[in-house]
Amino acid sequence: MRGCLELRFWSKVNKTDYCWEWCGSIGSHGYGQIQVKSNGKWSPQLAHRVSYVILKGPIAANLVLDHLCRNNICVNPEHLEPVAQLINIRRGINVGKPGVFQTHCKRGHP
Repeated sequence: MRGCLELRFWSKVNKTDYCWEWCGSIGSHGYGQIQVKSNGKWSPQLAHRVSYVILKGPIAANLVLDHLCRNNICVNPEHLEPVAQLINIRRGINVGKPGVFQTHCKRGHP
């Protein structure tokens, strides 16, 4: 069964020199997704997580994958780093609330 998933998965990936871009379904969150059957039930899974598991192995339950390339549709496991959610948020570009994690002013004062 895993071979079938892998065939479907890789048919939806465009490997470029840098990012491997997902060409399948994109969720409202902006990340690629693929339907995966588990225990007889289909459910959407994030494509970058599926790629990481196929090529690198399991992801610890308390970790998320940070896109180091900042391309949400990239599934290249070399561009993905398992980190805690808080680390991922702090590394991210926070459009909604700029400076929310700022600890010092532009002049270096706390």
